[in-house]
Amino acid sequence: MTVSLYSWKIRPNDPDGLICDYMPQPVGALVNGVPTILIFTNYPAYPSGGVSSNTAVRVGQIVTPADTYNLTPHSLPGKRYDFSVATLANASNTAHTIYLFGGRNAGTDFADIHAYTPGTGAGSGFAPVALSLPTPRCAVTAVPALGKIYLFGGLQGTNVLNEVLVFDPGAGTLTQVATLPQGFHSARAMTKAVGTKHYIYLVGAKTTAQGAPTYDIRRFDPNPGTSANTIKTLLDKNNPTQPLIVPNAPAVPTITWDPGGAIRIIAAADFGAAGSMTWGSIDAWILTDQIGGAQDGRATLSASKYADASRARDTFGAVKIGPATYIVGGTYGHGKTYQDRSKLVDKLDSNITKGDIAIGVGTKVF
Repeated sequence: MTVSLYSWKIRPNDPDGLICDYMPQPVGALVNGVPTILIFTNYPAYPSGGVSSNTAVRVGQIVTPADTYNLTPHSLPGKRYDFSVATLANASNTAHTIYLFGGRNAGTDFADIHAYTPGTGAGSGFAPVALSLPTPRCAVTAVPALGKIYLFGGLQGTNVLNEVLVFDPGAGTLTQVATLPQGFHSARAMTKAVGTKHYIYLVGAKTTAQGAPTYDIRRFDPNPGTSANTIKTLLDKNNPTQPLIVPNAPAVPTITWDPGGAIRIIAAADFGAAGSMTWGSIDAWILTDQIGGAQDGRATLSASKYADASRARDTFGAVKIGPATYIVGGTYGHGKTYQDRSKLVDKLDSNITKGDIAIGVGTKVF
């Protein structure tokens, strides 16, 4: 089955910069009771891939389902990039708080944690938390699970960290719960609920400072019990002596829910055999993982094409909110071929299944 993907340019007057791998993934939250996507960015990205650290970051909002864009009056607590954000709901799931971790500016890493409550009017909107990261760091992977936020790895200067921390704002604690076999930073992550248990999936981890992403897929088990706080690399179900690899060596793979409930890995900018990028499509795969039993951790990827050269881009963000999944921002090309595609927002509709994705149905320009 082919499903529609609404391709909208809904940030036409946005002065802010790019969603890219120096910026956190967009997050979903209820803002005054309305499902909203929050975008934390405005450091301009240059064709060389560098970032400027001279501008305070503001917060943008895509208000769904009307899909309008606006800038809030809020700015980050100080100039920074390569920080991390994650959302936690209150006990009744009627309101959300976003937590911000660390970051970097002008070569200095930060250890501070801030709570951000959107929809609070003018002012900073950010309040410092009375806890700090064990050491200053940036490029942490932050993902909520079981009412807490798990923090994986990060960078301290050029040192790649291997800690797994859990932040529990209700208890007021920040604790190291595991050590990664190999440190990494800048992975993209999501949490999947399987019955009463939750599992965290990570893709695109970088194991060297600002290096290329890796293409294996990691699963972390935070559930109480004998297997708590363990991480494993998924194996190829069809060749279980080998790890399952995201095909085509994409530049920065992203992982998210799709509206049909499947785990979808999305990526662009394939690298050819000689290391040259071939632009012009976005690839997608459905991840099917065996949890428990003799084949635990054996998984498959099934291709689900997302192809349209006018929408292709790299280092974008992906977030599911309500009945739809949004693909936000990104860049295209390098050097003379560089294009700013930060204003593009694609929306996977609520009828999506495991079939291919077509683009161009219901196109709007706001």
